[in-house]
Amino acid sequence: MNSSRKNFIKSMAIGASTALSYPLIFKKADENSIEETTSTTNSRAGSITVLNVKDFGAEGDGSTDDTQAIQRALSKSKTEQYEIVYVPDGIYHISEILVIYENTTLQLNRNAVIIRKADINAMLINGTEDVAGFDGQSNITVQGGTWDGNSREFPSNVTPLGFGHARNITVQNLTVLDVYNWHHVEINAIDGATIQDCLFDGMILTREYTEMVQIDLMGAEGMFPWFGKYDHTTCRNVLINRCIFQNGDTAGIGTHSTREDARHEYITITNCEFINLKREGIVAQNWQNVNIENNFFRKCNQGVFIEALSDTDCKDITITKNKMLDLDLSADSNAIQIHSEKSGSQIRHILINGNFLSNIGSHGIEIDYCDYATIRNNTVKNCKKSGIWSNQSNNLSIAENVAFNNATGEGSEDKDIRFNSTEAEHITKNHIVTSNNIETCRIEAVDQCLLSNNIIKTELVKDADCTGVNNYIKNEFYK
Repeated sequence: MNSSRKNFIKSMAIGASTALSYPLIFKKADENSIEETTSTTNSRAGSITVLNVKDFGAEGDGSTDDTQAIQRALSKSKTEQYEIVYVPDGIYHISEILVIYENTTLQLNRNAVIIRKADINAMLINGTEDVAGFDGQSNITVQGGTWDGNSREFPSNVTPLGFGHARNITVQNLTVLDVYNWHHVEINAIDGATIQDCLFDGMILTREYTEMVQIDLMGAEGMFPWFGKYDHTTCRNVLINRCIFQNGDTAGIGTHSTREDARHEYITITNCEFINLKREGIVAQNWQNVNIENNFFRKCNQGVFIEALSDTDCKDITITKNKMLDLDLSADSNAIQIHSEKSGSQIRHILINGNFLSNIGSHGIEIDYCDYATIRNNTVKNCKKSGIWSNQSNNLSIAENVAFNNATGEGSEDKDIRFNSTEAEHITKNHIVTSNNIETCRIEAVDQCLLSNNIIKTELVKDADCTGVNNYIKNEFYK
């Protein structure tokens, strides 16, 4: 592990004294005894009253069931509008789902662990019931410490942290461990979610798919079992930043359910690491206005997979400055794939820029049935199939990429840059391929293609189905 990553993980273990920048007043349950912490860093006008769960009977000794004590503190925060519930260092067993209410911060000490000690399908949810849209219990922060899903002792479905029908949900500076089948965190029908500086580690999966962090819609009880209304509200304004996703039979971040005309939008995923996942780092269904930037992927099944389904068009996808290495060379795995339906949903307006992709089990970049995409300034090498492949897509610009030593697997049709396939069902139009430095290129079933100012180290393979206006200008071919 490099020093920067060590420092990052160390920085996630920030306790109550450094995570808050104002003085805390710890208020006893009987409200007669108040003591001010001496460990805060700097102050602001006024003070925040804090409820310490040990004043409500929590032991944190690793053997006592502390469910009711913690819940008493959370419920008092709701009824009397205290802003912070604090969990000191210790190991806290819970056997029932905890409920947190609006305008509350649940702050765990960096050495505090809350561990699931029963077959409960969540550990903490917000206290919303029968509310539509984003109007449920909102303005909630959970930070610090560790949430242990404990699937080693209780191998049953669980999502440690689940939030629905709300605004302004923050999960930060914490660790979630050892989850079975569902999700480390689920946000469902949320407007304004921030998940940052977290470690998500360990997932046992006995079903086909899941994600460590799920972004979902309120479609049915089977999708969000704790409360409704099931009004198909989606998520928007989501930031996931500086998180690590590692060691799971799962995807890192994603969605696996869709409904017509239901889109998650304004989603930003930055500065995250996805390590040793048996599915995608990021898998997005019906997302739009997306920015995926400056992330690191290694030993995942795929890097980023974005698709449009259920007759729902999506737009504005940006994937920039990511690094993807060693993506499942034994499987049919792409580094970046944008996939629309063959007939139905379509993704438009795509930018894939400045990514570094190496040692990929299938294609480096694949664009299927999409419209208006720019693929620029990427380095793509050592892919078993094509480095950059446009399949049945229109209006593409592929410029200033470096692609070499691709198509190392079976199949001579694959190249560093390739348009369409020998099975193309229609001729696609309007492609610009310029200023790329590549070894091989194949153009199939393309009309109105401008191929200019490229360095191509072997002869261009041009299929007979390339018709209409096809200009090949100032390309340099050499062996």
